[in-house]
Amino acid sequence: APPTSAEFPGSELVPTGAGRTINTWVGTVSLEQVWRPCFSSFTDEISTDEFHSHCDEYKTTVVVARNELGRIFGGVARDSWDVDRCCQHQGEREMGFDEHNNKVDVIVDGNDCMANSRECVVMSGAAANNFIFSLGPGAPTRFEATAGNNKYQYANPDGWPAFGDNLDIGGDGPPGSHAACGQTRDNTYEGSQDEICGGGGDTGDTEDWGHTELEVWYVENPPPPPCPGCFPGSHVITPETGGAIDDWLFN
Repeated sequence: APPTSAEFPGSELVPTGAGRTINTWVGTVSLEQVWRPCFSSFTDEISTDEFHSHCDEYKTTVVVARNELGRIFGGVARDSWDVDRCCQHQGEREMGFDEHNNKVDVIVDGNDCMANSRECVVMSGAAANNFIFSLGPGAPTRFEATAGNNKYQYANPDGWPAFGDNLDIGGDGPPGSHAACGQTRDNTYEGSQDEICGGGGDTGDTEDWGHTELEVWYVENPPPPPCPGCFPGSHVITPETGGAIDDWLFN
C-alpha cells in the first residue's frame, strides 16, 4: 500500500500528497479537511447493500479505486448515491432531437428516474460540479464534465458508484472482480480509458480491470451554529430565511 494520506487517514489507496490535491479540487472545504470512510473493500463486506447503507446519506463523496494494472483513479460526487433522493427531483420529459436529428426524449430541469429499473440518472443540481480523476502512476489529473451530456452519476441500489454516460467510471461487477472505465464516445467527462484506468487505448471498449479495490469517503457534517436560524445583528435575514440558509449548509 502507498504511504497513507493525512487527509484520508488509513487509506490503502490515496497516495501521500494526493489528499491535499483532492481538497484543492473539491474547493468547498479547507485544504486541511479530513475525510472519513463510509465504505472500503479492505474492511467491509463486499456488497452493494453495504456500500449504499453506509454512503447514501452523504451529499459529497470521494470514490477511489485501484485496479490490477496499478492505476489509481476515481471521482468526486456532489450528490447522493441514493436512488430515492435522486427520484425526488424528477425532471420533465420533452421531445427533442439527438446529434443525428432523431427524435428522443429529453429530460429538462431535473433527474431521470427510471422507476421500472430502480435506477436514477443524476442530471442536475450540484452534480454538475462532479469530476473524475487519475491519481497515478504520474501526477494527479482532474477530468471535468464536458458539454456532451449531463448524465453525471447513476444511483442504483444494486450498483456500485458510477460516473457518466457509457460508464466513464463505473462497475459492472463488485470490487475484487472487474469494472469499466473511460469510454471515449459520447462520454460525460473528459479523459480516455488509457489516461484514467489504463489498458484501453483509444478504442472506447469496456475493459476488464482485474482485481479492483474500492474506497468511498465523505465529509463529516460541520457542527450547526449555536443559534440555528439566527444571524445576530442582521437587519436583513429573517429567522425563516436564516433557517433556510442553515438547511442548505448543514442538511
